[in-house]
Parts: sequence; C-alpha cells; structure tokens
Amino acid sequence: MKFSMQHLVSQQLSAGAAPSSLEPCAAAKAVVLRFTPRTSYICLAVWASLLSHCAVADPNHSLEQIEVRGWQQDTRSTSNTASSGLVGNADLALVPLQRPGDVLSTVPGMVVTQHSGSGKANQYFLRGFNLDHGTDFAVSLDGMPLNQRSHGHGQGYTDLNPLIPELVQQLSYQKGPYAAEAGDFSAAGSVQLSLQNLTRDSVSLTAGSFGFQRLLAKGDVRQGAGNWLGALELQGYDGPWRNMDEDVRKHSALLRYSQPLAGGSASVMLLSYQNRWQSADQLPLRAIHSAQLDLFDSLNPSSGGDSKRQSVSLNFKRSDVSASAYYVQSDLQLWSDFSYFLNDPQHGDQFEQADDRAQWGGALEQRLDLAELLHEGWQLRLGVQAQQDQIGNVGLYQTERRRRLSTVREDQIQQRSQSIYAALQAELTEQWLWQGSVRFDAMQVRDVSTLAANSGRASDQLPSLKTSVGYSLSDAWSIYAAAGQAFHSNDARGAVSQQDPTTGEALSPVPLLVRTRGSELGARWYQTWQDDSGLNASLALWQLAMDSELKYVGDAGGNEPSRASKRQGLELSSYFWAGNWQWDGQLAWSNARYHDEGSALAEGSLLAEGSSLAEGSAVEGAVPLLLTVGVRYQASDAWSLALQGRHIGGRRLDSHSQFRSASAQVVNAQLTWHQQQWWLQLDLLNLLNSRDADMSYAYSSRLADEAQAVEDIHLHPLEPRAVRLQLRRYF
Repeated sequence: MKFSMQHLVSQQLSAGAAPSSLEPCAAAKAVVLRFTPRTSYICLAVWASLLSHCAVADPNHSLEQIEVRGWQQDTRSTSNTASSGLVGNADLALVPLQRPGDVLSTVPGMVVTQHSGSGKANQYFLRGFNLDHGTDFAVSLDGMPLNQRSHGHGQGYTDLNPLIPELVQQLSYQKGPYAAEAGDFSAAGSVQLSLQNLTRDSVSLTAGSFGFQRLLAKGDVRQGAGNWLGALELQGYDGPWRNMDEDVRKHSALLRYSQPLAGGSASVMLLSYQNRWQSADQLPLRAIHSAQLDLFDSLNPSSGGDSKRQSVSLNFKRSDVSASAYYVQSDLQLWSDFSYFLNDPQHGDQFEQADDRAQWGGALEQRLDLAELLHEGWQLRLGVQAQQDQIGNVGLYQTERRRRLSTVREDQIQQRSQSIYAALQAELTEQWLWQGSVRFDAMQVRDVSTLAANSGRASDQLPSLKTSVGYSLSDAWSIYAAAGQAFHSNDARGAVSQQDPTTGEALSPVPLLVRTRGSELGARWYQTWQDDSGLNASLALWQLAMDSELKYVGDAGGNEPSRASKRQGLELSSYFWAGNWQWDGQLAWSNARYHDEGSALAEGSLLAEGSSLAEGSAVEGAVPLLLTVGVRYQASDAWSLALQGRHIGGRRLDSHSQFRSASAQVVNAQLTWHQQQWWLQLDLLNLLNSRDADMSYAYSSRLADEAQAVEDIHLHPLEPRAVRLQLRRYF
C-alpha cells in the first residue's frame, strides 16, 4: 500500500425534491423552534402529521440512505497511530445502546458505565484511566467541546445525554496524546462526533421494561441549495428500583441548516436539552450481604438532578480550511448522597452540586499543500483555538431532601484558554509517512469565592511536542511508532484556594495545567478478498506518564489532584466480515501505578499543609482488562441479528489493593426487521440477567443504625434484563 495525503471525504446524502413542493415540510421542521416541555407531545403529533403530508404531497422527495461503515474502511494512510479509527452510523446501528453515552463504547478499549441516575454524565474508563465523567478524554460534537472545565461535579464533566444517537454520522477517535488538534483533557485520547446534515424522515416509538418510553421524530427538507434537518426526542423512564422511580423526563431538540458555500460546506446548528430525574446512588456492600438492602434499593430516593443545555454552533469545511464557533448555556443541579450519615448523623449527608455557565469559543485550521515549495506529498496544518467559560455559580451545599441546609462554598469563575499548533505531514517515500507537530496552550482563571482566602487569579502555559512515523510493509501490513505530550487542566478552584472551606485548614494551590507524556508502537493489518470479505485488525503497545493524577473522592462526589502515575498496556482489535456475517473482538490490558509507592502524597495535593498519609502504588479504579466480542448476521434483506458480550476485569479500588471490585459480564442482543417504510427493532439488554456491578468504589460511610464509620465497597448494579421494542415509520 502506498501512503497518500488524501483526506477522508465526508459522506453526503442527496435529495431531488423541488423547493416549491416542500413548504408543508418546512413547517414541520419549524416546530422545533417552538418546542417547550409543556407542548412537546403536541409538537410531536403535529410533526408526524406534517411529515406524513410531505410524503403524500411529494412522492419524489426521497433520500438515498448512505451507510458509513468505519470498521470496514482502510484508514492506514490517514492515521498517525495503529490505535486511531472511525466508527460509522452503520456500525452504531448494529450495537444495542442502553443510553446515549454508549456510543463511546464502540471505541476499542472504552468502558462506559453509570453510578447514579440516568440523567447524569456517564462514567468512562480507557487505557488504565478511571476517567470519572470525562477527565483525560476529550469529546467534541461538530467542533464544539463537550468537556466542561471547573465543573461543579468533576473536572472535564462530559454529558452525552443530549445526544440523539440516530443522528450520528461518524465517530473519529484517537487514543493517546498524539493528535495536534487535541488539547485539554486529551491525555488518554479524544473523539470527534459528527452529525448528519441530512436524514430520512421518520417517527419512531420505543417502549420497554421498567417504564421506558421514547418518541423520536426526525426529518429534513431541501430549500434551494440548502437543507434543513430537525429532530425532536422525548423520553421517560422509571428504572428497576424497588423503593423509588427515576421519573426521567427528558426532552431534546435539534435544528440544523447546511448548504454549499465558497467551495465547501457550511452549517449552523441549534440544540436544546432538558432532563430531570431521581437517582439511586451506590449502596454499601455490607448492607447487601446482610440482606438489609436489596441490590435495587435506594438509600435516599430524593437524590437526583435537573439539567439544561442550549447551544448554537457554526461550521465550515473545505479541503484547505475548516472553521467552527459555538455558544453554550448550561445549568445543572445535582443531589447526591454517598456516605449517608457519616458527616451529619441528624440530617444525613446529601449534598447539592450546582453549575451554571455560559461558554463560547471557536477554532480555525488552515491546510497548506507544500508540493511546490518543498516536496510532493508534504502538507502543513496551522491551527488556532480559543475558549471562554463564564461560570455564574459553581456551588456546593449541604442538603436534606433537596432542601439547602448550609453553603459549603460558592464561586464565580472566569476561565479562558488560547491554543496554537502547527503540524507537518510528509511522505518521505512510498512506504514512509512522518508526522510532527508543536502545540502551545495558555490558560487564565479568575475565581471570586464566598471565602476571601479562596479568591484569586492563576495562569499557566504549556508547550507540547508530538511525532509519529508509519511504514508500509506490504499492501496489507503497516507499522507505526508515536510519542507525544498532552495535558489536563485542574479545577480553577484548586489553582487559587488557600483554605479548606469546611475545616479552615490551609491548602496549597495546585498547578493549573498538568503534563502527560506517552509513546506507542503498533501495527495494522487490512485486507479484502474477491468474495467481498475482509479483515481490519490492529495491535498497539503503549505507555503513559502523568505528573499528577486526579483522584475520585466519594464523600465529596468529585475529584482532586493526587500523585504522579505511570501506565502501560496492550490493545488488540479486529473486525472481520464475510457475506452476511460480521465478527469483531477487542482485548485491552493495562497496568496503572503511582510513581512513589508507599510515600506521602505529592506536594501540591489538596490535603492540608503538613499532613502525611502513606499510600500504596495502585491507581484507584483503573480497569485492568476488557474483552469484547460481537457477532452480527444479516439473515435476509429484512432480518438481522446482533449479539455482543463484554467482560470487564475486577478493579483495585484503593491504592493498597485491599478492596477490589468483582469482574462484570454483560451480554446484549438486537433483532431487527425492516422494509421500505417500516422498521421494527427488539433490544434485549443484559440478556443473561447479570447481577454484577456497573460501578464500584471503596470509601467510608455510615448507615443510620451504625455507631461509627465503616470503610467498605459501594456499588451501583447493572440494570437487570430489559426488553425494548421500537417501531419506526419512514416517510
């Protein structure tokens, strides 16, 4: 295989309807602009009626359904490592998804779990990282970053609940710190989600176990050279809990306009999301073993959340330039109770975390062909990025049944970042491809806190170098080597705070930016045969070193800086297709350790000055082993079956490895039948009814009838076997 400088060209759908015949359809899409929770069901009915009218009024308006099969694409000539890749919409359609965040589980080696209510951001694991809710893994949606800095619940908080999976066109992932355009939170890797510009008009209804209900209407309409796309989603869910209902009330809406512009394509997108829920937090293992609590009980049914997010984003793409801009408003109130009666025996330990912010920013990248200036097959990319977060309130409160008892702290934060990078890609020969980049990031924060000692300013800057080389051994085999630097930002409050707001003890501020270094060796094997069968496989050996780990703190519900750490691991992924069959398998092994085994916590931690606490070497929560196996069979043009099994190895839950979680196994299945205008889908989630834990932690808690604190494992179970049936009507 010869390496080439060709870029991946985005798949475009086509429609041939005349603009004059689509006015009723345009009215259907306009319903999104008037969407409110009270009128959402009326909007959906009107939308479905108008889409039906479109189908009758203009029978020639039809879309060719283009499937993107990223797993079957040969990306050797466009990748800088063996562990990067693509997942297309056709790949996602073959994976049973329990929740929107599960789209990231298609990234080889990624684990997506949940330890609380359905509306909360998922818990993510990759390459020996307990990523909490998104720290050290950068996620963007059409150029709009989803990780939130200095968030009330955790640094890098990444909520994918607003995402409508049916609208995802492509998922592009890079693991490790080797992508020039990836900045904050990209130590373990990054993923870019791309949404469709066009879709097929449809209305679908899903009903399932434990009160699951979902309505989705989506469609598009041509207007001159441009196209309007709209989607409206409503979801309700009670959950399997014995003494409470989750009472999920979720509303999502999307409106997008796209058209050709200046030799490229431009789009503007509006997103609106609202969700409220009650949550069953993790339970102490001792109470389950003693039969005091059932696995699906809740100790505090008043915990839960209320989340809102609205955004507008603009994108422009051309072969030589890309640009994006965005504005986001979000608000989150989250009530949690992880330690029960440990800190307040009278009122209990429930606390509220609040986050109210606006963020805006953008990015610009220019691509220059250096064939005439230097050599054929050489290209230079120059990029700039900027972001500002205006956080009106990030607060922590002690509560009882969601009623505020006291304020622990409130902060108003301004946080800005600026980034520039230059990346050179060079075809040295027909077999050798080299890429190198330099990146510079700067960040400034200003915190106004309720406690004067915790108000202040901080700034930091960090250069990063990245390089990779690929060599084509044959038409089927390629090998890669990469090394690079990345970083994550710490919470602005930790970078300026001088005093613990609860105890009054002195604190040492932490660095604002924390360095990560990584390297990787890998190989890819891509081969297709004359019978349309093929194999896409990759192997990667990697290591990462981080200057300061972020550690989850159970009774505070967030994370704080800890010690330096090192990780190494192996990843193997393969996809094979032949005729009506597809098989895939992924194996990921990792080992995560702190640098300073048995020593006191590193200088600059959030512990009080002068304290010393001996710690072990294990990085808490890291997943050591992940094995995933999937098989899909297309029985006919109408029928298909998919099965996926996953094994997640037991994790060390404390640095001394005294507490370990059990391994977890889960199997999901999907059966689909479809014709030209109808789609029927049956999802069987947790097919074998595994009673394993979805998430486990080790920390101290106290139940109402206990005289003192007990250090124990606390877990949130996998949800039991569930059936979901979806009926979809195309227009």
